[in-house]
Amino acid sequence: MKLFFSISFFCVSILLFSQNKIQGKVVDENNNPMVGVSLFLDGTTIGFLTDETGNFYFEKSVLPQSVLVVGYLGYETQRIQNYSSSFLSIKLSPSITQLREVIVSKPYFTRKQMMSAFKDHFLGKTKAGRSCFIENESAIQLDYDGSKNQLNAHSDSKLVIINKHLGYKLVFELQDFNLKFSKKSISNQYVKSSFFAGTSFFTDLTNNKAEITNKNRIKSYLGSYNHLFKNLVEKKWDKKSFLLFEGSFVTDPNLQFKVDKIANLYTITVLNNKLKAIQNSKIGFFNSFNILYNNREQSKINFKINEFQVDEFGNFFPVDKIEFSGDISEKRVGDMLPIDYIPY
Repeated sequence: MKLFFSISFFCVSILLFSQNKIQGKVVDENNNPMVGVSLFLDGTTIGFLTDETGNFYFEKSVLPQSVLVVGYLGYETQRIQNYSSSFLSIKLSPSITQLREVIVSKPYFTRKQMMSAFKDHFLGKTKAGRSCFIENESAIQLDYDGSKNQLNAHSDSKLVIINKHLGYKLVFELQDFNLKFSKKSISNQYVKSSFFAGTSFFTDLTNNKAEITNKNRIKSYLGSYNHLFKNLVEKKWDKKSFLLFEGSFVTDPNLQFKVDKIANLYTITVLNNKLKAIQNSKIGFFNSFNILYNNREQSKINFKINEFQVDEFGNFFPVDKIEFSGDISEKRVGDMLPIDYIPY
């Protein structure tokens, strides 16, 4: 079975900037300053609140430019993707509660069955994924579309996930989740593909054994797509790390990828010969490779485009144009680390 996994965090606008200020003001629909509004950089541990005048200010020398998420109870969340050191004026509007259409029909599967499948493919089945606990699991709404053989999930509330294995509390706003099956089933053996998208904010848990937690974080990082792409831009390939294969044969990555660096951002061009391009186009990919990590973990990567970008932390963009299968795809939210994570 080939399971293709695609993950899209709305944060992953991976350009880096070297400015040292993020500042601005948040007001309501009547231009009144809003106190205690939450702001955070998506996918990171970097967050702050507005003061009594509605102003915010944060200083950081170098950090990933992820989406700036602005939220307050009773107001629509704003996601600001392009911002600079100039002053940001942000106006929040009251949220409008929309009732979802409820279709009463005989369910194909029980909530317990659907929740088990959701957790397997959202949190993951690794040790880290299994250790996660969703505090507000009841907020997750699940339905199975029998016409598409697809499990869907959404939540009107942000999910609060406790990950003791990695020592994080993760607040995740689930925007989309679907799990497609080859037949009307909820069994993992019939899964064709999985996809989820959302925004996330990390905070460190207290009372954790730092040494053990750090080892667990490094273990989750090693063999991940961040590790793979960081090695790609640094041109680090060997048997103890990653090897690239065309089919069953080891291939030279320098003949398959062209790496150009501008500041802290890399542009990767996926090269291709004419015959292989014709073959891949028939299955909807520009190119595909097999990957071996640490001489034992086997994965496959499919490129739907011939050019993408990578930052110095190994985050890539656009995230919906690269698909993974095999061991690398087993790491989900349970193994997820802040996008500015640096293994020590």
